[in-house]
Amino acid sequence: MKRRELLKSAQERLAACGVENAQAEAKWLYLSILSLEESEWLLRREENASNEEKAALEKRILRRISGEPIQYILGKWPFLSLELFVGPGVLIPRPETELLCEAAAEHLPRGASVLDLCAGSGAVGLGICSLGQEIHADCVELFEAAFSYLARNLEKYPYDARAIRYDVLIPPDRRFGAYDRIVSNPPYVAAKEIAVLEREVSFEPETALSGGEDGLLFYRAILKNWLPLLKAGGELYFEIGEDQGAVLSEMMKEAGLTKIRILKDFSGLDRIAAARKDD
Repeated sequence: MKRRELLKSAQERLAACGVENAQAEAKWLYLSILSLEESEWLLRREENASNEEKAALEKRILRRISGEPIQYILGKWPFLSLELFVGPGVLIPRPETELLCEAAAEHLPRGASVLDLCAGSGAVGLGICSLGQEIHADCVELFEAAFSYLARNLEKYPYDARAIRYDVLIPPDRRFGAYDRIVSNPPYVAAKEIAVLEREVSFEPETALSGGEDGLLFYRAILKNWLPLLKAGGELYFEIGEDQGAVLSEMMKEAGLTKIRILKDFSGLDRIAAARKDD
């Protein structure tokens, strides 16, 4: 069987199982096995497929058909200008979170300090570093599986970023300093909504999704325990659920923050809550 024929068969199987982007995903899976770029594929697609690559592709197709996210199968995923290691146990970086990084990085001075809480893969901390100049980022993550990806991603890129294993739900200890930005994409799904999430999302760790009974557990903890680390004149940025804009605005106001604003995502939904700590 030619490689192009094997790829066509894989694409048809994914499409038949309802995979929306079957053509592209099958190619990504196959090229990752072959370690080929798109341009190389055009030159080698008429070659015969080996038994080894057939078996490897079959395993990956079965994983995808089961609903496992393609990001986990590939083991890495693009985010802004980065390519981050991901896998079971860590939240998959999403395009909406790129908006969080871009908003937090805007007008960030050279050499600024950033605190990324509930860091997961490190997408937010590293993303802001990639958009700024000489930024220092402390990236805080508690859970072992996610922390391992965080450490690998921070090691991969030459930014001044530090991985700290710590529980965001308790007050900070002496390892933490003062920051120009506090940024977080915390778990914010309400407990009752976890059971009705899409099948692919169910493969991601519940610890990265569940924000407690009302989805606001981590926002409360950050505003209570971590806000004192924000420098006067500094800014706080949260990624939020589409129905959380009003309540987060009120919570930030009650915490004494000013210049509160809710930013929209690509679909026009509330996605980022931002505020300033006055001088």
